[in-house]
Amino acid sequence: MSSQRPYTKPALTCEDQVALLVSRGLTIPDPKEAAFYLGHLNYYRLCAYWLPLEVDHGTHRFRVDTTFQSVLDLYTFDRELRLLVLDAGLLTRGCPSRHALPPPR
Repeated sequence: MSSQRPYTKPALTCEDQVALLVSRGLTIPDPKEAAFYLGHLNYYRLCAYWLPLEVDHGTHRFRVDTTFQSVLDLYTFDRELRLLVLDAGLLTRGCPSRHALPPPR
């Protein structure tokens, strides 16, 4: 016998997700644009970037004046940084480490 409870939370459309975020205090000047990004990037991917902007993680209330754009800015910064680090790692992977070379004479 399974001890798991059935999942009863209904799925939300992107528009419903926008309404939920607004009800939690996130400022969203363009709901259609926010729904577009939620549809393409995913609610759960973006939630990692709005966690530091929440006042209370239990209720998921946002700090005053927190905007959807600030969440997107954090996501974009992190994405670009990860790509730079990945590119740097790929560039150095082909070059021998200075520690792997014999010492100069």
